[in-house]
Amino acid sequence: MDANNIDTPTPVDLDGPTEDELLDLVGRMVAGSFHHDYSLLFSHATDDCTLISACGPLFSGLADMRANLGNNPDLPDFLIRDASFRIASVTAPDNVMVVGSFAIYSDFSTTEAVAAEHLNASFGLRRDGGVWRFYLVHFSKDDVQPDGSYHFPFEVSKQTYQYVRAIIKAGTGKQAAGERIEIPSGSSTVYLDPQQLIYAEADGKAAKLHLVEETVEVRQLLAALEKLLPPTFLRISRKHLINCDYVISVSPDAVELAGDVRLPLPKRTTAAIRQEISRRTRRP
Repeated sequence: MDANNIDTPTPVDLDGPTEDELLDLVGRMVAGSFHHDYSLLFSHATDDCTLISACGPLFSGLADMRANLGNNPDLPDFLIRDASFRIASVTAPDNVMVVGSFAIYSDFSTTEAVAAEHLNASFGLRRDGGVWRFYLVHFSKDDVQPDGSYHFPFEVSKQTYQYVRAIIKAGTGKQAAGERIEIPSGSSTVYLDPQQLIYAEADGKAAKLHLVEETVEVRQLLAALEKLLPPTFLRISRKHLINCDYVISVSPDAVELAGDVRLPLPKRTTAAIRQEISRRTRRP
């Protein structure tokens, strides 16, 4: 289907919806999108909606989606099976986060290729004029699933903003890079923009740096690395150092970071860590 020539239906008025109605909207949007029918997405997306696909492409804004979604003729249609969605958080009466998972299978009516994949997804929706609209659509191949026990210490859209802004900057190069730091690594030096670092993980006498688009290993102890990074970074355990700007939620035993990353927390320190994350997080 040509994404530029779609008869856009009238948005469904979900003022005071039941949970089933809201999840049905999500399910129908997902099923249509994987079958090259983006009409429901377009009619219920905000102008600044960001779509992050599981295979890499990122679409920034409704205009970008209208111009470029559906332009890959080699992408087959998929059927959705075993879909399960739930409301993970209501950060405000007009702002919700929906998460879920589903399987995609080749539609043999349109392709002879055999393909199947299990995907996770998260959706940020806010109500505008009585209509629920997507401001974030994020598909991931990660198998990590939330357990439903999250405490959301911040408005989700603010954390999503930080995450998406970093991805866009890293992926397009259209924005000025942040100030880089030097990290000694044995006989070499690694140059790093801290804004791109989601978290660092101790690995013996080395550390793995999990960036927005790649993972880099440096020969540096986590304690020494912590001293080189700005105050938005917090040591949450002996093994993990996180960028507080990427925190989505804190539960009694874990912290969730953007990109479907879930790191364990010592239960006795959860309250203090939650408070410290809130203090260190930059507001957009």
